[in-house]
Amino acid sequence: MKGRPKTTNAAKRLKGTNQRVRMDKDAPAAEPMSVEQITSEGIEGLPTERSRKIYEMRCRSLAAMGIMEEAYQEQMILYSRWLDLAFIASSEIETSGLVTEVLNDKTGKREVIRNPYLGILDMATKNVNEIGRQFGFTAITRNNIKQKEKEIDPVAELQKLIE
Repeated sequence: MKGRPKTTNAAKRLKGTNQRVRMDKDAPAAEPMSVEQITSEGIEGLPTERSRKIYEMRCRSLAAMGIMEEAYQEQMILYSRWLDLAFIASSEIETSGLVTEVLNDKTGKREVIRNPYLGILDMATKNVNEIGRQFGFTAITRNNIKQKEKEIDPVAELQKLIE
């Protein structure tokens, strides 16, 4: 097949480009997951309690917007692990400082070097931002995601105005 691969309807919804003329009409509509379906139980890729909490919190926020699908779970696992790793690196930097002393094997002298956790924090932050951008977790990309329309009860709205 020549040309660029097709973008799925779900990816178009996430990017905010889900206009009616751009949607693939032959593709089966994926049913979004509900908030109740989201759980970190049984997921092997989440090693820590914090990564499980991050996973559940972010997936539930996407489910509340009506855009969380089962196909996104692997990306959310990666997001949760990278964010957890960023928190771990950040706490290590707080305890050990920005620089550390090491013994140079060749010269036998002590040298001050940059804390290795700074590189880990930098890499984890970049990956979290990259994945987070796809799901609208950054302030700029959040505006591009079209959310479900809330059903408005005119009687309830009128009562709010009267009160």
